[in-house]
Amino acid sequence: MTKPQDEHTTRVLSVDASDKLQQQAEAQPYLEVLSGPAKGRKVLLVSTTTTLGRSSRSHVQLEDPLISANHAQVVRRGDGYIIEDLQSKNGTLVNGRSVQSAQLNAGDRLQLGGTRLAFVVPATT
Repeated sequence: MTKPQDEHTTRVLSVDASDKLQQQAEAQPYLEVLSGPAKGRKVLLVSTTTTLGRSSRSHVQLEDPLISANHAQVVRRGDGYIIEDLQSKNGTLVNGRSVQSAQLNAGDRLQLGGTRLAFVVPATT
């Protein structure tokens, strides 16, 4: 499990990563927490699978009582990302619609329990 380097960013890279690796990571899609206890936190999606939940075993621990211990996961598939609900009690919503699994597109709004997130794809230069 990785821990945030600061209170607003979760990365899979170590603090000693080269500048080139840091730049590559910052060009990766990420989730931005829009509401809830972790508001303002950015979660870089540099791993193939990123789990979200209340459990300390989740890659991204969200302290929201309406989120299941193992709530959902974001999986990179080829050039895209999907979100999969992990049989959570309160479900996972994408753009207001309940989903078991859904392709993510830039700007999509996710809701897990009482926490809202945005799926952000940085512009490539």
